[in-house]
Amino acid sequence: MRIGIIADVHANIEALDGVLDALHKAQVDQIICLGDLVGYGPNPNECVAKVMEHSDVIVAGNHDFGAIGKLPADRFNAFARQAILWTQDVLTEESRKVIQSLPLIWDDGRTTAVHASPEAPEKWHYVSSEDAVFRSLMAMTSPYCFIGHTHIPAIFSRTVDGDMILQKGKSLTLKANQLHLINVGSVGQPRDSDPRAAYGILDVDESRFELHRKTYDISAVQKKMKNAGLSDFLIQRLNVGQ
Repeated sequence: MRIGIIADVHANIEALDGVLDALHKAQVDQIICLGDLVGYGPNPNECVAKVMEHSDVIVAGNHDFGAIGKLPADRFNAFARQAILWTQDVLTEESRKVIQSLPLIWDDGRTTAVHASPEAPEKWHYVSSEDAVFRSLMAMTSPYCFIGHTHIPAIFSRTVDGDMILQKGKSLTLKANQLHLINVGSVGQPRDSDPRAAYGILDVDESRFELHRKTYDISAVQKKMKNAGLSDFLIQRLNVGQ
């Protein structure tokens, strides 16, 4: 059983197409999307449709809920808010219905999928501090929990003694007697100084996780963002992965 995991697409269809093509070639058995299909980027409706077509599991992100008014726009910073308001104007009714139907968290007993944190999915906590990592690990109910939201890949594990470990490496064998909290980074707007789209593959039988990167046509996305009147800050950050 091989599971492809994607997160934080952010209306970047060029990056999404590249990642989905790579997952297809890798012959994964399932694709899980961790939310934020929209926001920041210029192709929200296309990305909602493409994720719906290719994903087996989809959970909601905060930008998704912002785009349909389930989160107030003033909960976002100025750059994100501008993109949220623009997305609200162009989102189709079909896309709205899809986003409205998305759950905050999904768990099948083996794998948990949530955009922000399993501790309190509705509060949109960033799992970026030691305390937040610990609380998330303590809240886990399955061996693997996949998260996004920070746009920065990371793997944290909890041992049977309760110790917390930061796992380093892009390809790791994960111990069966530990709990693993895995952030797969972002498809559409990476923030780890690598502008390539990020995604992950979990081989359940081998207990092995691989983080992958995929190049895509950033300039094409930037041109569409400029034509849409989106922030120059959002446009330029794609070049540097920040």
